[in-house]
Amino acid sequence: MKSKLLSLLFFMVAFYGFAEPIIATTTNTFGTVETSKPTTSVSGLPYVITNSGGNYAESIGSSELSSTILTDICGNFFSDNGGPSGNYSVPSSDNITLTPSIPGGAVTVNFTIFSTVQFSDILRIYDGPDTNAPLLGGFSGTTNPGSFTSTHSSGALTFLFLAFSTTGAPGWIANVTCTPPPCVPPTNLMVTDIEFASATLQWFDSNTPNIGYEWVVMADNVAPNTALAVATGTIIGKEVPVSGLLTGTTYDFYVRTDCDFSIISSWSVVESFTTTDCVTPGNVAAINLTTTSADLTWDASPSEINGYEWVVMADGVAPDTITAQSTGTVGAGVLTTAFSGLTSYTTYDAYVRTSCG
Repeated sequence: MKSKLLSLLFFMVAFYGFAEPIIATTTNTFGTVETSKPTTSVSGLPYVITNSGGNYAESIGSSELSSTILTDICGNFFSDNGGPSGNYSVPSSDNITLTPSIPGGAVTVNFTIFSTVQFSDILRIYDGPDTNAPLLGGFSGTTNPGSFTSTHSSGALTFLFLAFSTTGAPGWIANVTCTPPPCVPPTNLMVTDIEFASATLQWFDSNTPNIGYEWVVMADNVAPNTALAVATGTIIGKEVPVSGLLTGTTYDFYVRTDCDFSIISSWSVVESFTTTDCVTPGNVAAINLTTTSADLTWDASPSEINGYEWVVMADGVAPDTITAQSTGTVGAGVLTTAFSGLTSYTTYDAYVRTSCG
């Protein structure tokens, strides 16, 4: 008699009144037991080959199998239809599919107990959501089948149990776990609305279940690192505006997926962008000079947004609005300004810069 936990998930299948139906009802017309290993299939279903090294197999003449699909079994147990402590019912024809509770995941089954009547009662395991999926093996007797993980896109495993014996046996217990879907970084990064000091970052996800994204803007050719980032943050959506950048500067943009399993994907491939350059005015000149005043002129900058700022400094002194002899601003499109209060026979330096927004 096998031992099973009370919390064990189990299945009972009705077969011509031999067992009480609580999960699914199946009917089946069985063929004969072959005495040598067949190489063909009957009525569309392949022969079931034991893993015991014998030469017996079972054929199915005609079959009407109902199937049970379980989606909330991850982290629990999977058993035959005999329940927590009993043998499985005979005859039996059970078709059960285990699917991951989270799309994109994969079911793993690890057998801890296995005992069926050799050559007569066989469990077949398929790598997918039904018996059309690739057959992973057919198992009979007392050899433990081991562990199986779905590689199918559905993440499912299907189990077909056919019992022909008259006595039955303890059956099996298997632990069921589900690996989460792979945590994949976003793709197709784009940078739009690039201005002098700002840009908008965008990306597409890779159909990975997630709770959001983490993004960074790095200096050019610097690997992604939130501690060293020029700008960084987290967001649920797939678009974020970034400001406070330097004009005419190249940056690298990365994003990664925060999956809902305490797992973060690797960083995406880099998307580089360069902010618009803030062009300085050209041909600055002082005209209409008098002993105490002058007019200052310059050529327009293609990046003038908010106009220009100008300063008049003592000769050889770097531009600074705090220590300037005279300073001021003009709006976009204005290319001249007048200033006075100068000292006669004195040399001055005049500077103009563009206000790019």
